[in-house]
Amino acid sequence: MHKRDIALVVMVFLAWLAPRNLTSASPQQYEFEIAFCNFDLAAGVKQANASFYVSYSFIVDGEGRPTNITKLRNDYVDEKNVTSCLGEWRFRGVQKGAGVVALFRWQHAEGWVDVSISGPNFSEKIKLTGDRCPYSEFQSKPGVHKQ
Repeated sequence: MHKRDIALVVMVFLAWLAPRNLTSASPQQYEFEIAFCNFDLAAGVKQANASFYVSYSFIVDGEGRPTNITKLRNDYVDEKNVTSCLGEWRFRGVQKGAGVVALFRWQHAEGWVDVSISGPNFSEKIKLTGDRCPYSEFQSKPGVHKQ
């Protein structure tokens, strides 16, 4: 990933972190329903020395569902899979029409490591732990070759 691309992702992410409503008298109560999207990748990407971000923005509707899902940065994941996964998320308590950004991070030799979700007056980060190396099945044993 080029420094320019990283800067763009960071700027978009920070823009969504900025408070949107400074006159709120009481803290808002949110209830999020998020399933981590373990997006499939091509074998070559899994085996490559690649670390990257996939980012999307969307608008929350009156029932807390993501709508108008828009790609910000995605070079490797099938867009239909992203839209399908994000469409299952729910953001109860978030104002209708609020803009949200989801930033997924793939780390070389680890796989998907976290997702950061930011909108007006909230920012959440979900980190994955445990054995999640998605390409361990591609590692060959000495003397054994898969074809």
